[in-house]
Amino acid sequence: MKLLNYLMWVSFLFTSIISIFTIIVSFGIVYISEFSTFIPLEISLSLSLILWGINCRYNQDVCYTKNNFYISFLLAFILLLFSILGVY
Repeated sequence: MKLLNYLMWVSFLFTSIISIFTIIVSFGIVYISEFSTFIPLEISLSLSLILWGINCRYNQDVCYTKNNFYISFLLAFILLLFSILGVY
């Protein structure tokens, strides 16, 4: 369970770094071509939500209800669907 917990926090850190780069590019401060679209942010957010849902499912110390598992997987599926279809 500790490995899953560490993976979840690493994915949150990775997502926050990607979101900072996306915000910097969106405001026009610096141009980085990889972050000019929101696809890296959507993919990293969906992976973080999937890891959070798995962690909530198997680690009772993190989440107290099982609904968090279903909600996180639903949101991750919607984000992945939007990134595949190109909906912003």
